[in-house]
Amino acid sequence: MTPKRSLPSRAWKPLLALVAVVAAFTITFVWKKPNGLGLDIDGSARARAAGNQDPYDLTQLAVLNRAILEVTEHYVEPQRIDHQRMLLAGLNAIQRSVAPVMVRYEEGAANLAVQVNDQRREFPVAVNSPWALSQRFREVFDFLQRNLNDEDVELRDIEYAAVNGMLRTLDPHTVLLTPDIFEEMQMSTRGEFGGLGIVISIRDGHLTVIRPMPGTPAERAGLQRGDRIVKINDESTLNMPLSEAVDRLRGPPGSRVRVFVRRKNARGDQWGNPQRFELVRAVIHIESVEHRSLGDGIGYIKINSFQGNTHEDMRRALAELHRQDLRGLVLDLRDNPGGLLDQAVRIADTFLSSGAIVTTSSNDPRQREEKFATEAGTEPNYPLVVLINGASASASEIVAGALKNHDRALVIGQRSFGKGSVQVLNNFQDGSALKLTIAQYLTPGDVSIQGVGIVPDIGIDPMTVDSEDMDLEVDSEGYLREADLRSHLTSDRVREQAMPGVMLRYYLNREMRQRLREADPQDTENQEEDEFLTRFSKQLLVNARRSGRREMLEDAAPVIARVRDEEMASAIADLRRLGVDWSEGPDRGASELRVEVSTDREGNVGRAGEPFSLKVRVTNVGQNPVHRLRGTTDSDYPLFDDRELVFGRLNPGESREWTTTLGICTTESERRVCRLPRDTPPRADGIRITFGELHGHAPPNAELRTTVQALPTPLFAYAVQVADDVQGNGDGRLQRGERASLYLRVKNVGEGRTYETHANLRNLTGRGILLQDGRFRIDDMQVGEERVVRFTFEVLSDFDRDEAKLQVSVIDADLRQSIVEDVLVPVGSGGSTPNARPGRVTLGAGATIREAPDAQADVLGRVESGALAVEAEAELDGFVRVKLGETQTGWVARSELGEGTGGRVSYALNHMPPRIQLDHGDTLVTREGSVRLRGTATDTGGSVRDLYVFAGAQKVFYTSTSAQRDRSRVEFDTTVPLHGGINYVTVFARESDEVVSRALLVIRRDGPDGALLPTPRWDDEVFGSVPGGDVAPE
Repeated sequence: MTPKRSLPSRAWKPLLALVAVVAAFTITFVWKKPNGLGLDIDGSARARAAGNQDPYDLTQLAVLNRAILEVTEHYVEPQRIDHQRMLLAGLNAIQRSVAPVMVRYEEGAANLAVQVNDQRREFPVAVNSPWALSQRFREVFDFLQRNLNDEDVELRDIEYAAVNGMLRTLDPHTVLLTPDIFEEMQMSTRGEFGGLGIVISIRDGHLTVIRPMPGTPAERAGLQRGDRIVKINDESTLNMPLSEAVDRLRGPPGSRVRVFVRRKNARGDQWGNPQRFELVRAVIHIESVEHRSLGDGIGYIKINSFQGNTHEDMRRALAELHRQDLRGLVLDLRDNPGGLLDQAVRIADTFLSSGAIVTTSSNDPRQREEKFATEAGTEPNYPLVVLINGASASASEIVAGALKNHDRALVIGQRSFGKGSVQVLNNFQDGSALKLTIAQYLTPGDVSIQGVGIVPDIGIDPMTVDSEDMDLEVDSEGYLREADLRSHLTSDRVREQAMPGVMLRYYLNREMRQRLREADPQDTENQEEDEFLTRFSKQLLVNARRSGRREMLEDAAPVIARVRDEEMASAIADLRRLGVDWSEGPDRGASELRVEVSTDREGNVGRAGEPFSLKVRVTNVGQNPVHRLRGTTDSDYPLFDDRELVFGRLNPGESREWTTTLGICTTESERRVCRLPRDTPPRADGIRITFGELHGHAPPNAELRTTVQALPTPLFAYAVQVADDVQGNGDGRLQRGERASLYLRVKNVGEGRTYETHANLRNLTGRGILLQDGRFRIDDMQVGEERVVRFTFEVLSDFDRDEAKLQVSVIDADLRQSIVEDVLVPVGSGGSTPNARPGRVTLGAGATIREAPDAQADVLGRVESGALAVEAEAELDGFVRVKLGETQTGWVARSELGEGTGGRVSYALNHMPPRIQLDHGDTLVTREGSVRLRGTATDTGGSVRDLYVFAGAQKVFYTSTSAQRDRSRVEFDTTVPLHGGINYVTVFARESDEVVSRALLVIRRDGPDGALLPTPRWDDEVFGSVPGGDVAPE
């Protein structure tokens, strides 16, 4: 079988926040307006279909021109529009996404050069108007389109990349939504879709029902939490991506779908046989509102997002709570990324009888628009608490800001995201949409929260006592926020950022925090925080004598003091068990403290996959005690950053040493293990330790330099064979109605063993191919070891294509080494049945073993070092089918049978990604502005197509082998620019459009005096200066 190959493919709070950011914080308007440049902006289905016809013509600029038009006419801050920078950013996005495209530009130069493989052309860089920008892109697109004929790349994806590249120069929320993303966004804001009503996810590799939604076809049919969906209609879900499963389960209301489900028995120790469920799809209402009673007249409502039915859903929830004598309410907006503006306004209006709710303000003062509360339908003036966190954004902030600024609600939690901008959606002909920032919004009092967020009245933050990973400090950086995003907007109406007036820590035990860190952040809630916040909020509301925000805060003082003492008592008790006295004491003045810093490894050299700990010893050599002495690490390596060390009270003459892991702690076989990740590349890092003490008598900062050695990595050579040996006629060819095997023979030809390694088979064809055995573990493959994996699948009798497309993969999850290959399998009808030929035959020296009885069939291996006796099974067309192991077979020409002994089969493992070897002088630390990087990429079973180098997000080198006679090897020698701090340099080598190898270097650049330099927050500036054709240091 000649396969087509395919591309080798710390904390829970930041991950949650990232998920929310990716979900796109948007205040959405529908905006219909005339077109200013005579462009055809018909968005009908017919127009979209016409626009999607192939071949796609880049030079038409169908999407890019429309994006430029909308930005020019309606962007909120026209002074941010820099056409030359937009050009450079668009081209940079293209070269990042299309391997053979390289853009070379020297700061201040009149021209830039675009290279595609070995073709190169220069273009003027000066553009000073939208029309000039459009024309320059047209010229570049024409050059690209004419020279990318041999690349497997969608031309429309190049245009999408260019548009999003240039939009990134404006702000983080102006973005082009590709058709599939826009379609999903539309469905989520509508609040309904056609489907079954089940929440699904991938659990332990299986498509699993998380929960059926009440009142839906799934619940009525009896689907249960934990069920595994093994088949949808006639298609196995084995190794099916979640998005594809969702697509297959959704559909028009009234249409039917069959799902086959395996369920655990009553004892929960065995999975039963698949059960068939036939369901009729219905309109599924996405519940954006959850509610319940907390008792004592206190209600709880959680709003997950603001979609078309949210206000209506909340009104129903309030009505039900009123029937239970509602006297106080908790409104939970945590992890709510926003949504529809009108819904946010209506929800705020529900609790306000008058006053401004939100004002939208653009560059044009005439476009100021205010939304006001009305008295009609306003809820009674009972005490109200609003919960927010760092993932509460946009529309959530409008509601929280309005209720806080009008003193209607007490806000509790963490500072919100800080997105104070308004976007409009512009539909394009091809099904894509431009999300364009057209205004900023202001909370009551004309206060902007842009980049700042809503500051809660009572701040909440967890604390955990953990001997290996302490967390006692307030975590102000626990969430990714607007101010952390590149090119974020600013506002002159932002009030000075403030901390919460009251800070309250709750105690999160070590075990619960560990579970949160190890779980999928999208599927696991912090139950400890939920329980604490609902319990605390209820106490505040029950004890509230007045409903105004400021009065509620005064009434809450006794509750806050009691809860703070209770939570801190839990932490102090656990610290005492660790030998730390965390008591407060009087200030008797400063005392000299001696600090010693080291690691638990000689020379401070750690090794990937092994424990690595920081040790800090503090000795009080002065005359006075110190209290609540603590330290915190600061490092540009996130894994080493923000580690806490606690020493507590230290009397004169006392020493105390604290050790904290520098690795990641996981639970393995019910035992906690802390170590560096196995895929850590070689690197050198600096760690600063800053100290704090209750009365300000902390010692000076300390510093340590560390090195990490990488593990040797595996490399997989492999071969693929398809055989109709499960249920078929046995002719070595695949026909409809047959069950077959796909054998993957893989050998570790790298420099190190494998760890957790998975071999998977995936169906890329769709209906008609049913996977049977498609997932195996092949852990701990030593260097030189070879294994065979037997996948099985079935071709249904009504399969209507001439070939099946499957995908095999081998992935070391610990070392992140992988192969992924698409396999195209011809499928026929009929075929010949071989004649039985039992007994043993001898394969002559040099005999060729093939996949099928055909002299042109792929070679599986050859007999070497003599002849080899094997079991024969059948004969067809002058070939004999022989056994190569317990199950695998091959075909040998009858003419190659012979006599003798001593032979063995040498298998043709002729597929392997290029092997990259680098020479950078073992430089992990330098004071220079660049580093020389040399190396080779070799492909013994094929050819190296090209090689390219990225420094951070910048492509700095490209070479093609198209002009070489011997393409199995490519050498390169280039200079890579370095900024201060940590630099990530990645080398890619391609065998084809799909098969890619990569090697990662981490190099730290220090100052001229050897001092640690900070790493820039972003390292993807559009372009720097480029000496000799390569990008130079900043």
